[in-house]
Amino acid sequence: MKEKGFTLVELLVVLVIGSIIMMVVMNLFIFSYNLWFKGQKTIDYQEQLRFALDRMAREVRTATAVYNPNATLSQPISPATAYSQIYLINTVGQSTYRIYYYLNTANKTLYRKVYYPAPAFTTQTEPLISDVNFVVYYLNATYSVSERIYYPNCLNLNLIINNNGKASPKLSTSVATRVPR
Repeated sequence: MKEKGFTLVELLVVLVIGSIIMMVVMNLFIFSYNLWFKGQKTIDYQEQLRFALDRMAREVRTATAVYNPNATLSQPISPATAYSQIYLINTVGQSTYRIYYYLNTANKTLYRKVYYPAPAFTTQTEPLISDVNFVVYYLNATYSVSERIYYPNCLNLNLIINNNGKASPKLSTSVATRVPR
């Protein structure tokens, strides 16, 4: 008389085949999850880039003065030269705020520093975004003899993802300024 059931060898074969199938399915799941996670990380980083660039562009548009503190009459601003800083002056009523955007080349972080007016005379520095290169081109600059400053009529702002020498995504915008004319 034959009993119904599986032998030990049959059960082991089924377990091995089932384990192989489960490993393949888990590897596919892990691969697709990692791919999704990298995509989300890229989207979030590009959103941060867009936020930083929009904030700079908005502040450049509303500033009463925009200039590069390193430019002088003997060393004027060249539209072909890439700079890594912007200095803005914004007057609201009787208060004058100064905003300074600069790239810390050591840690590749773009900072925004605000100088608040009297009576407090305080400053606030905040990192906007890290792992980025910040490049500014000052276009159509006019020189103010009385203030000894070049005022650009237009800025070209560029944020480039620091990707260790590989081709990197770049966000760029040109912004017209309200310079004294």
